[in-house]
Amino acid sequence: MKQGMRGKQIGLIVLALLILGMLFGLLNLQESLRGSVYTGGVTLTFPYTQATSASPEQSAFEACAALVKPYLKAPATAQFPGYEKRFVSQRGTGQYQINAYVDARNALGMIVRVDYWCEAKCVEGGKCVIDEWSLADR
Repeated sequence: MKQGMRGKQIGLIVLALLILGMLFGLLNLQESLRGSVYTGGVTLTFPYTQATSASPEQSAFEACAALVKPYLKAPATAQFPGYEKRFVSQRGTGQYQINAYVDARNALGMIVRVDYWCEAKCVEGGKCVIDEWSLADR
């Protein structure tokens, strides 16, 4: 009888440790994304002068999304919203700030929404240089 109780106690302790480990993992994942700002002129080319007639604003939006995607835990699951003007603010001639989001699976396989922003400078020919960008979970 005492061995049965001891086995249950050990089982409960193991379960509690597993739950605490999962919670710590979630908090650690969120903390790793929050507040990170990346800098450095990353140049991405998006041809907005071709038949698609995409604007420089849309090129900046697409460049930012393309830059953010590889930094997600599961990039293949990324679902970006389509381009909308509300995601892009013009900061000067050819300079744009993008504030958008992406839905993707995290390390635990759950779909989470991650906000991101970036500052882009775009010139004729579709070349955009991302100066700064950041990921932040909700």
